[in-house]
Amino acid sequence: MAAGIAACARNSTSPSPATTTTTTAAATTTAAATTTAATTTIPTTATTFLLNGVISGSDTKKGISGAEVEILTGPVTGAKSTTDANGVYAFPGLSGGNYGLRARAATYDLIDFQAAITNANVAVNVEMNKTPTTTTTSIGPLTAVFTSSPDPCQLTSPAVACTVDASGSSSAAGINLYTWTYLGRTATGVTHNLQLSCGDGPEQVVHIPVTLTLTEFGGATASISKSITVVKSNACGFP
Repeated sequence: MAAGIAACARNSTSPSPATTTTTTAAATTTAAATTTAATTTIPTTATTFLLNGVISGSDTKKGISGAEVEILTGPVTGAKSTTDANGVYAFPGLSGGNYGLRARAATYDLIDFQAAITNANVAVNVEMNKTPTTTTTSIGPLTAVFTSSPDPCQLTSPAVACTVDASGSSSAAGINLYTWTYLGRTATGVTHNLQLSCGDGPEQVVHIPVTLTLTEFGGATASISKSITVVKSNACGFP
């Protein structure tokens, strides 16, 4: 019995068979946070602009091809644009500001106009006036010509109806002086009413020699003489 107790004692003090405990650590996965940035699109404000328009004629009301438009004043000066077949001019890439422009075209009067650019493209149409056609008449050398009216002249004492007129005379340099001489008398002017009396001839019908002398500004002279017929009516003893 003692042997049995000893055996029991030995069994109770002997280590129990080893128990293996395996601890598995749980895998921890950390996902990197993804941040999405919101993008806001801001409209781009234009810093340059287009200035254009149509150059037309007052006579045709249509565009003038080949007209020249020049910027005279403003942020940009000296720039030029030539109109196309439809009369359209264009200045792209201009900054804001006030511009002074001039349009030129053959056979039209030049014209100045203004354009103000703030924050948008600008169109300015311009109508040009047709230049009047000037006709130049060539006048030859100094020529003396005069007429008298009425024809024949009338002497009804004391009235005299007899006017000589040199307005048909011509000169390239210009006529400075018209001088009339007759019966020892002298008068000046483009026209002149002859001063006659009964003593200027005994006949009822008399012929008065009249001379016109022209003097140009340059000093040249030209003369012409005519015999003016004068009829005495109910005057000087004549019926």
